[in-house]
Amino acid sequence: MRNSGIGTGRLTAAALGLTLALSVALTGCGGKTEGKDKSKAQQQQGSQPSAIDEELKRQYKMYKEMRQYQLQEQEKAEKEAEKKKKQSDKASKSQDQEKGGSKSGGDEKE
Repeated sequence: MRNSGIGTGRLTAAALGLTLALSVALTGCGGKTEGKDKSKAQQQQGSQPSAIDEELKRQYKMYKEMRQYQLQEQEKAEKEAEKKKKQSDKASKSQDQEKGGSKSGGDEKE
């Protein structure tokens, strides 16, 4: 029985050593694969815009459209105000001319 015990111990030690060697070898290979996976993931992220970037672009586009609309409305308001001012000036000139024409005949002092 002693012989079988010694033989089993050697087999166990050999199996343990082989298992250890395989685990170290596989761990080394796994690390390299993991690094490649990370670099691939980073390349994919670099080529595809992130959700945050897309949202920022969408909001910036909306801002530009709103700003353009505001500027157009401001221009319309300014043109309308200028038009009303011209009409008001015309009306006041014609009223002044009517009043001035009737007053100028008899109100002159010199």
